[in-house]
Amino acid sequence: AGPEAPEAVSGEEVAPEMAVSERRGLALRSPAEWGHRLLLLLLLGGCSGRIHRLTLTGEKRADIQLNSFGFYTNGSLEVDLSLLRLGLPETEEKAPLVGFSLTRVRSGSIRSYSSQDSHDCPLWKNSSNSLVLFLINTKDLQVQVRKYGEQKKLFISPGLLPQEPSELGLPKSEHAITPKVDSGTTTAPNKAKLKPTMSQGDQQGVSRKDQELVLGLGHLNNSYNFSFHVVIGSRAEEGQYNLNFHNCYNSVPGREQPFDITVRAGAGSGFTEH
Repeated sequence: AGPEAPEAVSGEEVAPEMAVSERRGLALRSPAEWGHRLLLLLLLGGCSGRIHRLTLTGEKRADIQLNSFGFYTNGSLEVDLSLLRLGLPETEEKAPLVGFSLTRVRSGSIRSYSSQDSHDCPLWKNSSNSLVLFLINTKDLQVQVRKYGEQKKLFISPGLLPQEPSELGLPKSEHAITPKVDSGTTTAPNKAKLKPTMSQGDQQGVSRKDQELVLGLGHLNNSYNFSFHVVIGSRAEEGQYNLNFHNCYNSVPGREQPFDITVRAGAGSGFTEH
């Protein structure tokens, strides 16, 4: 059994809105491929699709485990951070301290954040495994996306997926995002398209091929917002993924600062929920 989901101080009860899509072509696969699929079904099957909405007020935890999803090819994940209010003074921190992580879980390796060093910020780690970090930069109003490991067909784009069924699952790297911006803000993130730049490599020498993308961060009434979606583009990226939120300002005991957050995470076609 995995770690318990965080208890919302105030929020909405989740409701089923999506269902597991049809799995095509299973009869044409080899026994080994069948075994891969059946193992994934045993681990992740039996649950209906849901959109999870979480609202926390005065939260002080450094790590919040949002959900786990199992994805097949063309499966998709949408994340909408509609409110993030940190209530922190201006700092000169150079390293990102707030953001999301999307981790692909290897079979048999279930790890809880309770086993980590309490001072270790997950947003600073480098990995040869499949890991995506969404690093929130409130000063420059942008979100830096870092991909680690072999994830050639894991497509990440700003904004939510289009509603038309014919367009679901099609990655659009130039899909526009319109974050909510304060009318008095002069640094509106209008450069909200993906900006691919090749990474200079891992400081710890981990071999990886990753790209850095930049998403726009909206600012409204002393809070921040942005959204993104992920599409599983091939069988190589299929598996179980954990989505977590991190506020490393609160990783040091005795220095926690309360923050407010409202986030919605939902999986589209080609997935099972763990």
